[in-house]
Formats: sequence, C-alpha cells, structure tokens
Amino acid sequence: MKLVVDTNIVFSAILHTEGNIGDLLINSESFFDFVSPDFLRTELSRISQKLTRVSGLSNSQLQLAEEIVLSHIRFIPENQIRNSAWKAADELCHDVDPGDTPFVALAKHVRCRIWSGDKFLIRALSKKGYTQFHSTRELIELRDRWRKK
Repeated sequence: MKLVVDTNIVFSAILHTEGNIGDLLINSESFFDFVSPDFLRTELSRISQKLTRVSGLSNSQLQLAEEIVLSHIRFIPENQIRNSAWKAADELCHDVDPGDTPFVALAKHVRCRIWSGDKFLIRALSKKGYTQFHSTRELIELRDRWRKK
C-alpha cells in the first residue's frame, strides 16, 4: 500500500525511532511504500534547530536517526506531480495550511492516502470532503493483520 508521509510523522519518527511511528516507518517495507515530496527535506532543514532542541540527541545521533528514517521514504520531485493535482491540492489547502499543499498534491498524483498526525489539517480538509488520511493506529492495525496472514 502506497502512502504519502507528511512532515509531522517524519519529525516524530526521528525523535523516537523506537516508538510506534519510527517502528512503522523503519520496519514496514514489505507492507507499505512510503513516498513524500522533496519538499519534506526543505521542511526538515527549516525545523532542524527545533529537532535538535526537542530531541536531546547529539548532532551525530540526530543525523543518524534522520538518515535511517529518510532511507525508508521514496522522494518524488515536485515537478513530476501533475498540474491538475497541484491545482486541486491548492484549492483544498490554501486557506488551511499552504505548507501541506505538496503532500496533498502528491497523494492526488499517485492516488493514495496521507499518513498524518496533523489533527487540524485532517479536520479542516475533512470538512471540505477530503478524507484521504490514515492514522498511525490504523496503520499499525493493518500491518498487524497482514503479518498474521
């Protein structure tokens, strides 16, 4: 199952590679195909000081965690996303959080759901009829069911 991974998920996974989110990202390659727009790398650079401050990890530990997490995500350049997907995503996100437009555009482009923990975004887009999200709990349950088969 293909899933677009957004910034808050990656942020959480880097902070806690051993937690549920880190475990899902790092140990689910046979179940999920994680993709993200290149914009995610820009976002991580923008919040790198916050990651350092919040994590309590050394720079080398943080860099290693980031490398491990990002190695499980396939990055798609924004110029490969169809214009129609960009337009639809912009219409949904422009008054909610324009920073989420690349993630919604990619999800529309590859026709999949977004793995996000951003409750504000999920509620706001759901009110507009866009409900293509999966929560961490849902993905854990899916992976557990698939493992039992």
